[in-house]
Amino acid sequence: MEQKTIYRTTNQEWVYAIYPTSWMDEEGVKIRTYGIAMLDKNGEWLKWADDITDDYRRLQRFCDLICREQAYPEHLMDLVEDFLTE
Repeated sequence: MEQKTIYRTTNQEWVYAIYPTSWMDEEGVKIRTYGIAMLDKNGEWLKWADDITDDYRRLQRFCDLICREQAYPEHLMDLVEDFLTE
């Protein structure tokens, strides 16, 4: 997947990135949301989740947390689910 990222943080293993997503509501209004991705050091997208939240600052804190904790790509979806239920 190739997508423009707007925030990146890295550790020794991976790059964790936030990217913009959007969708149209029932009334045709464009809604801006954000997704999160984990990339390898070469920039290859390993795992990602679109349209997580419209709260950029909260997602940025989450991105920093999973970077600090060195979360593995295979755990991203479970971590996102936990993020959404907080």
